[in-house]
Amino acid sequence: MTSARMKRGGMKIFAHSAARKAPATLFDNFPGYAPGMRIVSGIHNSTRRLAYTLGLPSTDSQMELVKSYRARTNSEFKFMPPAR
Repeated sequence: MTSARMKRGGMKIFAHSAARKAPATLFDNFPGYAPGMRIVSGIHNSTRRLAYTLGLPSTDSQMELVKSYRARTNSEFKFMPPAR
């Protein structure tokens, strides 16, 4: 398992350092994981994908992403009651 973790980590570092907007990488049939399980890496490597993940309007501008996030948290954000 350590070998698989090191390979996955190395691939993530390579993909991330390759470019600021590195593509998301999908691994299929990865050693140490059950058949059919997939691993995705770099899903937040671009502003557009991060906006999609957070359910915000699509944008390539980091400033617009932050503004959209702040606007949503100021209007729609509700605290959850504490767990007992």
